[in-house]
Amino acid sequence: MCVTPQGSISHCWYNSDVFGGNAFAAGEADRETVEGKNTAAFASGEVAYLLGEAWGQDLENGQENPTLGGVKVYENKIYSRCDAGDTPTLVYSNTKEADMIPAHTYAYGRCKVCGAYKNQVGVHLAGHSLTLDGDIGVHFYMELDSRLLANEHAYMRFTLPNGQTQQIPVSDAKTDQVDEGTYYVFTCRVAAKEMTSEITAQICTDTLQGPVYSFTVQDYAKYICNNSAEYSTEAAALAEAMLQYGAYAKAYFEGTALAPTAAMEAVTADTLSELMPGSSGTLPEGITYYGTTLLLESNTVLRHYFRVEPGFDVSQYAFTGSKGNYYYIDTAGISVNRFRIPVSVSVTEQTGFQQSSGSKWSLSYSPLYYLRSVLGAENTDPELKHLVQAMYLFHRAALDYEMSLGEITPEPPVAEAELS
Repeated sequence: MCVTPQGSISHCWYNSDVFGGNAFAAGEADRETVEGKNTAAFASGEVAYLLGEAWGQDLENGQENPTLGGVKVYENKIYSRCDAGDTPTLVYSNTKEADMIPAHTYAYGRCKVCGAYKNQVGVHLAGHSLTLDGDIGVHFYMELDSRLLANEHAYMRFTLPNGQTQQIPVSDAKTDQVDEGTYYVFTCRVAAKEMTSEITAQICTDTLQGPVYSFTVQDYAKYICNNSAEYSTEAAALAEAMLQYGAYAKAYFEGTALAPTAAMEAVTADTLSELMPGSSGTLPEGITYYGTTLLLESNTVLRHYFRVEPGFDVSQYAFTGSKGNYYYIDTAGISVNRFRIPVSVSVTEQTGFQQSSGSKWSLSYSPLYYLRSVLGAENTDPELKHLVQAMYLFHRAALDYEMSLGEITPEPPVAEAELS
């Protein structure tokens, strides 16, 4: 008990079970952390710990009160939640112990109490779905915990059959709300010939790597076909057409003969007879349009070739690449359900940074034009013919599926890829 108005008192504790009155009987002495503690707090070692380094208490031998220079007392914590998210119970000992945290209770790879993931990376694969938007691929639906979402170095890594990788930052993932859950969607798109090849998916950070998930596009397409009652008629037909196209793409690139189906044989140049490419204007002297092909080994790419005369300065023309005197420009990322829509490529003669008064040449070309030219040629490789027939049926199935969803919209303005 303090009875003087002078001086200051700090970090003092008294036994409130022994004295229950006011610790300051008179005066206005400065005071900080002057509190009463019950007998149990003294006996447990709490007061000795609060008093600091100069004090101690031999708890192991039952000492009931702190003493100057006594045995050091440590504060240890016991949590009831596995994520240590609750207020811990504090216990005191002459031995420093690690915080006591109960183990996680996992169900389907995730803790039922705190939501942490068993793999320690903070990720759980919730499911897959086949892409049905005109491209070939698989959507991965992932559950991610808050720590992973906050990690700016976190990304999904897809490893393709050719050894190449695709990396998608977690921050770029799309989200999908299902019931009360939020799923992060990562999409891996593959070439048709790779539909049967294994692809791996793994969430990584700069210090951690999650579990590796393996899949093939064929597996999920077959699931739809084998469980067609769970899907619309159009979705099942699209999955079947995708599988067929993948099989013929694989056969073509491996040099394997695969007999066409009756539906494929019905696809001829006459099927696409109304489709013709168009061009306008005049090419600069020294550049001649040579032809267009469709690249299918990776994503669908229209490649337009131009023959350039030796000595012609092409520095003012942004070609994608060249092979000898043949320069080309690529238009990539064309979904199969957009094969009918022409893409415009323009070549404009320029002088320095100013467009000359010369003409502008434009070519309007769609992937279906290429299919028609293959089917109409007399000496077409039979396997290439079968491949484009399967591709056309895939295109039709994608359009039918899109129409069944009511998502067919007016054709967008023709996109231009201008060489300038």
